[in-house]
Amino acid sequence: GDAGPRGGPAGDLYIFLRIKEDPLFRREGLDIYAEQTISCLDAMLGNTIRVPVVDGETTIDIPAGTQPGHTICLKGSGAPSLIGNLGKRGDHYVVINVEIPKGVSDDAISLVSMLKDQAAL
Repeated sequence: GDAGPRGGPAGDLYIFLRIKEDPLFRREGLDIYAEQTISCLDAMLGNTIRVPVVDGETTIDIPAGTQPGHTICLKGSGAPSLIGNLGKRGDHYVVINVEIPKGVSDDAISLVSMLKDQAAL
């Protein structure tokens, strides 16, 4: 804080932060949680996708056979520490949602049925 009255000792400076809620991210301590929706084809075959993170965007690999609710951890991509170890950051967790298409064409149904027969699903 600033110097006290009549040349007295400096006082204390208190800073209060309010963190505004974000529509994409949920914060728990230093860790950030987000959800990402992928197609059922990306879940089956795997893919590389771009996802938003606190500092912009990053690329993550979706492994083949990814199940709904699978969580991918991006170490050190969470919120920065504002007290104590100032260089420390939390982790960013991406929870994968799988979108199942609606109104599938007859040709697509035929192809998926053939896949089902081949894979013994």
